[in-house]
Amino acid sequence: MKRMAAIMAVAMAAAVLWLGPPGIDERAAREAPRLEAELRSRAWHIDPAELLDLMHDNQVRLAVLDVRDEADYNLFHLMDARRWSGDADDLRWVRALPDASVKVLVANGETRADEAWRRLAVAGVPNVYILAGGINGWLELYARYAPPQALSFTTVAATADARGYAFGAALGARHAPALPPASLFADRAYEPKVKVVRPAAATAGGCGV
Repeated sequence: MKRMAAIMAVAMAAAVLWLGPPGIDERAAREAPRLEAELRSRAWHIDPAELLDLMHDNQVRLAVLDVRDEADYNLFHLMDARRWSGDADDLRWVRALPDASVKVLVANGETRADEAWRRLAVAGVPNVYILAGGINGWLELYARYAPPQALSFTTVAATADARGYAFGAALGARHAPALPPASLFADRAYEPKVKVVRPAAATAGGCGV
């Protein structure tokens, strides 16, 4: 019996090597009820004001992952955002980030970002969040707070995850809303959701090494 069990174990290991582990999409489908409950809780959707605070916090390792089409990304994106297609190379890159780094998924709305969150969740990537309202919500809030002369875009009708804004030129992160001043949303109240791991403070004394 022990010999048979050993043979079965070897056979199963060989099958995994041959077929590979369950695909991310397959695992996401299998875990759909749990993932949907997590998304409905809004525990992973962060307010634009919280993202702005993170962008100005030099003690936070922040990775903004922009899941929009290349045309929308080239037109406008947040400062230091990386366009993220979710392919094998992108997945390897985000998996290589330190667990303590904060990853924020950004779409025009939330639909694509939610889908990317599902994939990263089943892939075991920790500390992944979603920009609530997406870029459409970010620009809507920016327009509410910024002086009129700072606006370089106009809003347009949008549905689902479509672009709800129009810029006169494709300048990427060179538009002012790409990195508003830290004080812009200062009087906006929000519920902090991001778990930030900060460097440990140095203690006085010791051998001086």
